[in-house]
Amino acid sequence: MGDLIFLIIPLLLGGVLARLNSKVVAENIETTEKWFAAQTIAVGEKTGIGYRIVLLPILKGFNKAFAQINTFKSRGMRSGAVVAFLIYAVLLVTTILSMAIYYFLYTSILLAVVCPVIWFLDKRGIFIKYPNKEFQKTKLTSSSHVIDLNKVDDGEFSEEDSTIEINDLDEFGLKKKR
Repeated sequence: MGDLIFLIIPLLLGGVLARLNSKVVAENIETTEKWFAAQTIAVGEKTGIGYRIVLLPILKGFNKAFAQINTFKSRGMRSGAVVAFLIYAVLLVTTILSMAIYYFLYTSILLAVVCPVIWFLDKRGIFIKYPNKEFQKTKLTSSSHVIDLNKVDDGEFSEEDSTIEINDLDEFGLKKKR
């Protein structure tokens, strides 16, 4: 219930401002709208990735909302709607940006901590079956022959170097039951 009241407060504040229909509030709201329009033009001229991807879409969204709100005939209603919209939008944008920053930091810390640990464990030979030996890739050709895929072939095939007799494996490479 407390969350619902928290979400209704900007709407109530906008309604109170609409009911007051104050000239001073309406002029301040128009000044704010002009500031957002000027900032959109200024940010549109900049070439940074943060400006183009983060700030410019937010400012354009604000300007489109202001254009929609300006269709209201009553100045007080426009002022209340703009104030409510700004409060909701600031809360939403702040939440989204803070989550993006949180996930970026989380990922950075995870990579900074986990990658060295994995590298260290890999150097100690934890991840391979035979430590300090190169992992041997093999391919079963039949139930009794294995070809070493790591061996560099110079065009000659030697039967004794490349095959190993495995009598206790079936055609799938599994141990036969005795």
